[in-house]
Amino acid sequence: MKKILLFASALLITMAGVAQEKTAIMKHAATIAKPVPTQDAFTGDEYPAVPYKLSPSTRSAVVDPQEAIIGYTRYDLQSNAALSQRFYRYNTEANYGKIAATWTGGLQETAFADRGSFYNFFNGTEWTIAAEEVGRVETARAGWPSYAPYGENGECVLSHATGISVWTRPTLGEGDWTQTVPTISSTDYTWPRVCNNNGTLHVIEANQVTGTVNTNTIYYSRSKDNGATWDPQGGTLELIGPDFYTTQGGGFSADDYVWAEPNNGVIAFALFSSYTDIVIMKSNDDGDTWEKIIPWRHPVPFFNAQTQVYEDTLYCPNSSGSCVIDNDGMVHIAFGVYRALVTADGNYYFPVVGHAFYWNEDMDYFTNANQYDALDPELNDLVGEPSCLLAYGFDFSGDGSWYGEGTEGLSYYRNSGTINTVSMTLAGPNRLIFAISLRDERSFIQDTWLPMRIFLCSYIKDEVDGWVRDVNWVTDPEMATTNLWTGEPDANPGWYSMNQGYTHAYDECILPQVIAQQTVSDKGNFYVFFNVDDIPGDFNTEHDSNPQYGTYTDNAVTVWASTRDFQGAPTFPEYNWDLDGIEDNASASLKVYPNPSTGSMSVTLDFAANITVYNVLGQAVKSFSHNGGTQTIQIDNAGVYFLVAENGSQSLTQKVIVK
Repeated sequence: MKKILLFASALLITMAGVAQEKTAIMKHAATIAKPVPTQDAFTGDEYPAVPYKLSPSTRSAVVDPQEAIIGYTRYDLQSNAALSQRFYRYNTEANYGKIAATWTGGLQETAFADRGSFYNFFNGTEWTIAAEEVGRVETARAGWPSYAPYGENGECVLSHATGISVWTRPTLGEGDWTQTVPTISSTDYTWPRVCNNNGTLHVIEANQVTGTVNTNTIYYSRSKDNGATWDPQGGTLELIGPDFYTTQGGGFSADDYVWAEPNNGVIAFALFSSYTDIVIMKSNDDGDTWEKIIPWRHPVPFFNAQTQVYEDTLYCPNSSGSCVIDNDGMVHIAFGVYRALVTADGNYYFPVVGHAFYWNEDMDYFTNANQYDALDPELNDLVGEPSCLLAYGFDFSGDGSWYGEGTEGLSYYRNSGTINTVSMTLAGPNRLIFAISLRDERSFIQDTWLPMRIFLCSYIKDEVDGWVRDVNWVTDPEMATTNLWTGEPDANPGWYSMNQGYTHAYDECILPQVIAQQTVSDKGNFYVFFNVDDIPGDFNTEHDSNPQYGTYTDNAVTVWASTRDFQGAPTFPEYNWDLDGIEDNASASLKVYPNPSTGSMSVTLDFAANITVYNVLGQAVKSFSHNGGTQTIQIDNAGVYFLVAENGSQSLTQKVIVK
């Protein structure tokens, strides 16, 4: 708590009671508490239809052997907050191993006339559309898709348009997409999320109030006949309606809600607004009746951001989150948190303060004597489960500030604070997999920009302690001795960094969504879909453009597979949870010294291998055979390099610095 308070006091003028002087804000070095971004107002279908298949991409991305690029987009805002279900793995016998992938795509830089739901399909053996040829599902401008199975063997995509755009086709991965008529709701309703529970389609959405923030009501629709009729259609759920959450400046925002994948007939969705309670809506009877669960209650009931202020700084959700239903019907959530301040002059947040929490229905609620601090990570023991703190913002210095001058780009991609995206999936009856994107202060791109990184961890169900972090799972060696906030020793945090190899060491990796092949052994393969960009930030003219750092660049939409045999047969081998063959320098036999060096260095390896030296752009600058033992090499130019030793069965990487 002390470190967070010290940083907060550097951001805000010390006051004799914040309630008396709520508008005082001061600079901290080059950082100032920054306004929270407002939601996008959709402008409608003012552009003509474009061809389904677009021109080839200009990006040539370096990929890991475990990765495949499935498409591209220059339009890189995938959501206003929590991610929709965009990637779906089929676990049914008929379609086992097949994956549908959709995302908001756009390559035409002039106002992105081609923006819409880009789509690719993995048929169990290969991706059926070349990455450079992936195009839009819709015939008119749309975006922000949500995907679900449809009918006996079909699929549907719901997207953000003038009203809800519903596109379906009867055969999975094949045929033409057609638009469903009538649409679900009026032109004022949008940002849809869909799930399919044993043939019933369930949709939640929000109304769009132009020019305002957080004034939306959540609407619910249900169809038992593949969208031909809806009952209810665009109705409000009483427990989250105006009687509980005001629509006058304090309701829900765009995309701060997400469905869980239905399980054993149970359906549920969660809402992570910064201005209301955290809410889970759960139904055991296919949406006929609903139970309302509140893991965290907002300290200011009916808070109105247009007319009210906070009495103190508040730890609250940053609108990112994920929701899962396990095989016992219990709901699990994970969500990002940041520290905010609402004054008479506007809404502000603390850029360095941020973390993520995990919670399930067996745990106590987030409460504290001062409810403003109930989501303070230093007080998480009040929840009754020591494992509820999923991740701190990765402050490796442990002093509540960034290394160097990395202060820019702290509010792009809409979500504020250090944590950006939280995703989780059920890999089996006793295992959850999490993927989190956050800012990593160890790396800088474009001067002072802090790139987004992706980290993975796993929870398991223990007979005594319930759901807890699996500390014996794979560990990022750079984190193995560092608590993710305090900098104090922590021997087995159980984290894996997807950016630790040479392929993405200087990329921005963002917007992860994890899906799994569920198995009774809890060892199902899992896949992480994410965007790779060599320039950080939200670069498009419709949102927070930063032209000083360059023009548009392609995001490579990439899938990382937990098995190297990604192009293999529909039935994959069981996944090795120790990630054999993937670099793990904590136990690696590849050593380089001195490091840093002036160019001459000794390379020690206890097996024969071919070694390639890569620069930060992923370009091979030197290669040689190593017969084991110690050899001396020379790298002439100063810089950061990655030595990759491979012998067919092992792959080890060591980062080196040449001064």
